[in-house]
Amino acid sequence: MVITKFTFLNIMKIKYIKLIFSFTIISIIIIISIIFINNKIISNYKNSGFYNFSINITLDKENFVQGENVWVTVKVKNISNKIDSLPHLDDISLAEYMSLHKINPYNTELFNYRGGMDTYIKVNYVTFQPNEERIFDLNLQWCYGDTLPKNAKPYFEYFTIGTYEIWEAFRDFTNITAKPILSNKLTFNISRPTGSEYEDFKKLIRINGIPDDKSKPHFKTRIDAYIDFFRRNPKSIYAENFISHSATERSITKYKYDESYISDALTFINNFPNSRIINGLIYSSISIQKNYKNNDEIKEFWKNIGKQFPDTRTSIAVDENLNKIDDIKKNKND
Repeated sequence: MVITKFTFLNIMKIKYIKLIFSFTIISIIIIISIIFINNKIISNYKNSGFYNFSINITLDKENFVQGENVWVTVKVKNISNKIDSLPHLDDISLAEYMSLHKINPYNTELFNYRGGMDTYIKVNYVTFQPNEERIFDLNLQWCYGDTLPKNAKPYFEYFTIGTYEIWEAFRDFTNITAKPILSNKLTFNISRPTGSEYEDFKKLIRINGIPDDKSKPHFKTRIDAYIDFFRRNPKSIYAENFISHSATERSITKYKYDESYISDALTFINNFPNSRIINGLIYSSISIQKNYKNNDEIKEFWKNIGKQFPDTRTSIAVDENLNKIDDIKKNKND
């Protein structure tokens, strides 16, 4: 039999088609197997999927000014009478699945924070007892920092003027067939600050724009400006921004902590006992006190502070930090 060029090409074409078909079948089998195994694994961790959980979000208020921190409280609850779990439940994953739309003056979606690859490689399951509820606080400027207006230096993002709608849509990224847990929807408004608040807002922008002065140790120019503003305006609506930014840059640049930090923290606590940043302020203050006080002295000090602000985030933060005081290390920045 003589094989012509035409016959040879047809034979090769048929072999190519068969090869592609085989690869397609194999790929489909692999995908189906992965989905089956994945669902089998998930079923071992959960009783009945996300149907056992509810998510509710709240805001402290509906109206904010530009530059003011917008905190959302996320409450995740096991609404069943069985023990159940959720994969990788923490403030980072909740931030990833927070949906935010600017609905006025125009409708647009803001794209929020995305975690690193470690978020998807290692899955940690958080177990809930029957009817157990866990509470998380998220700073929306942090969640949406990459898409909000900001200055060059370095952590000050703020919402533009308008009305926003927000909700949580928590997903199980380990199970592509699982439906998300949807929360309630909320709206909030951002307006331009006026009067003294507008002057403070401009100072906040200006200080964040101060360049690093490498001729001075620890780039302390901007940190000193934060601290100076806070001490001059301890009750400003932006006080939380200034003291938290100064603490963040102190940590990054190894700027020296001393007893004056504790004094500033106590001033802030006295003015804003329900601020979400108080837990971190108390933790840092204890790490400083460990340089010159023993644990019993520190406990007595903070117990007295907690008693001054019962039923607030301050009293809760005091209890949480004192319960882990042995694990808090000395602050050795110099």
